[in-house]
Amino acid sequence: MKQDQSIHEPKQKRSALTREKIVDTSRELFCKKGYYQVSTNEIARAANISIGNLYFYFPNKETIFLEILDRYHQSFLKIHEGFLRDAENSSKDLKHFLRGLMEMIIENHENSRELNREIQILSLSDPAVAALLEKQQEQTEVTVFRYFEKYRDQLQVQDLEAAAAITFSLINSVVDQIAFSKNKINRKRLLTETVNAVEIYLLGK
Repeated sequence: MKQDQSIHEPKQKRSALTREKIVDTSRELFCKKGYYQVSTNEIARAANISIGNLYFYFPNKETIFLEILDRYHQSFLKIHEGFLRDAENSSKDLKHFLRGLMEMIIENHENSRELNREIQILSLSDPAVAALLEKQQEQTEVTVFRYFEKYRDQLQVQDLEAAAAITFSLINSVVDQIAFSKNKINRKRLLTETVNAVEIYLLGK
């Protein structure tokens, strides 16, 4: 058994490295050129492997992209869970929570700007990509809802679930505008007024 293990471990390690190389190379090409402008042959050449070797790990380009999306989604969830954990253990007020949430999402978008662009494009035609995007949106709504539950007694709204959905829609719209558009109004002003608007809606101030 020990002899077999010593034989298989290097192969498993090489296999994992090759898979990582394919995924990393594909993400770089997708972000640089766009998903539809990249072929599996181009990925294989850029990764310095044979096309047969690529197909050993991934049957087509879509499965590579879905692997990239799954990893992106897992990192997204990790960020949200950490933010929510910190928020639930913090005594900071609603304004701090909302501003922190928006800045966290903006940073996440900006760190993966090109990938987010491809996700948005593909979500219009690919159900699997659309489903992943929907999961991310649901996760943000859950983050907002759980925080609202913690401060239920301070809020003037009656339907917390609906309020979380409305708040998310507003936040998401402004976040996308800040992260992906050219704005005449600077980020700080947009964030401040969005937080003020949500505070008035939730607290009646």
